[in-house]
Formats: sequence, structure tokens, C-alpha cells
Amino acid sequence: MGNAGRNGGEYYTPRPLIRAMIQVVDPKIGERVYDGACGSAGFLCEAYEHMRPQAKGTADLETLQTRTLVGREKKSRGRWRAGPPPTNSGTPSSPPRM
Repeated sequence: MGNAGRNGGEYYTPRPLIRAMIQVVDPKIGERVYDGACGSAGFLCEAYEHMRPQAKGTADLETLQTRTLVGREKKSRGRWRAGPPPTNSGTPSSPPRM
């Protein structure tokens, strides 16, 4: 685990460790996955990759994409919620459905 830019207090968990944690927790579609220190959202991304094969149809995909992954960061980035990928302008291509 490294200190990002030596800013003090910013650490990134290695992806192999995140994958192991996800396998142990084994989240399911319909459950809420919350990361209270999401940083680069690595834990949420790995949780998504773990749950994606569980989707049996569009309803499951919608649940996974809009109501499953939530993160928070201590910095002023605010709350992160899964949704459509941003465009080059940095704004969502379409608003996430709630």
C-alpha cells in the first residue's frame, strides 16, 4: 500500500487484495455496496466486475448500475454513485436513473 504523492493519509489498496476481499464478501445484485473511503473507486469497480456475471437480464443490470454501488471520499469530491460513464467534458452522457 503506497502513500499517494506523500500527501499523508492517502493509501491505495492493491487490486489483488481488493479482489480477495470481494471474493470473501461475495456481494449479490440487490445488495448495497458502500465504500466510505472510495478514493479511486477500486473497491467499487471490483465489486461491479464480480457482480456483473450475476445479471440475468436488463432489470438486474439496471439495479447493479443505479442502486448498488455507493462511495464517499473524505475530500471535497463528494458522493460517488455508479452511473453512465462521463463524456470528455467531464459531465455524464445522460443522467443516472434513480
